[in-house]
Amino acid sequence: MRQIAQEEIQKAIPDILQTAYAQALSDLLNALRADITTVVDIAMSTGEEIFHDSKTRHAIMNSIYNTVLEKLKTQYTIK
Repeated sequence: MRQIAQEEIQKAIPDILQTAYAQALSDLLNALRADITTVVDIAMSTGEEIFHDSKTRHAIMNSIYNTVLEKLKTQYTIK
């Protein structure tokens, strides 16, 4: 019985690791998105009036986030 339990645990470990990895990566990307938003807000607050528009901030934030995400995809498996 102990042997069966050990075998089942060994089978489950890759799935547990994959789930933990995916969650950690998701958490990291969400935190990164928040940090990028803050940086863009600060940078834009000192720019010209056209750059104060929320659409401009949103476009820049999305561009930075998507660029970082694409770079991460070349290094890590992201679903």
